[in-house]
Amino acid sequence: MKVRFISLASGSSGNCYYIGTEKYGILIDAGIAVRTIKKGLKEAGINMEMIRAVFVTHDHADHISGRRIGRKTEYTYLYNGTHSRRY
Repeated sequence: MKVRFISLASGSSGNCYYIGTEKYGILIDAGIAVRTIKKGLKEAGINMEMIRAVFVTHDHADHISGRRIGRKTEYTYLYNGTHSRRY
């Protein structure tokens, strides 16, 4: 099984990473605009329906500003490994 890791953004203006297989994946942080996340994933050949969860390392804006990624899809968000919330 091949696992991909893609940095969609990294830095004080936003952080977002994808890790997954050819079928499913997760985002680590979502601190950039939803449009930018979708564009980056599309360029990498990753469909939004493949995303199963978003893991948020902490609640600073550069890690969570794009957390409402899909209005039609429900994601599990995990904060700091201690709290989880579904949107």
